Amino acid sequence: MKHLTLKDIIFIMLIALIFGALFVGTDVIYAPLYLVIGPFANEVLFGLWIMAGPLAIAILRLPGTAVIGEMLASVAGSELGFLTLRYKNWGWPALISSAFWVTVVSFAYEIFKQGYIHLALPMILALFCTRLVSDLLFGAVLVHYVVRLLVRAHAIQPA
Repeated sequence: MKHLTLKDIIFIMLIALIFGALFVGTDVIYAPLYLVIGPFANEVLFGLWIMAGPLAIAILRLPGTAVIGEMLASVAGSELGFLTLRYKNWGWPALISSAFWVTVVSFAYEIFKQGYIHLALPMILALFCTRLVSDLLFGAVLVHYVVRLLVRAHAIQPA
């Protein structure tokens, strides 16, 4: 199995820096969006906040890189999707699994942090489903197409 090189670590840092900047930039979107759709604003944007991990592991294809990428970009959970498939799949199944698990892990934490536990069950389910859709769109679909573009540009090898 390939091990992390200095080049890999620098690449992960670049991903984390780019997404860290995007996370900060979403504050500009979040506040007005919250005024319009309330707590759904967090759920709609959540997928963007989990992209660093799936992107790092889908590109480098090394166990642990999603954790490193997300931790550096201030989120955790994406690695579980790749781990559940035993790091043997780097495509759609792993990206979808990653999006699902990051939704479950992050929502379980935030159900208490955000106070969702005090909401009616239909509202909790609606918030969870909104987050899942966001995570699937950003953390699976968009990551897939970014990786595809990098393969086409010969920046990385195909899986």
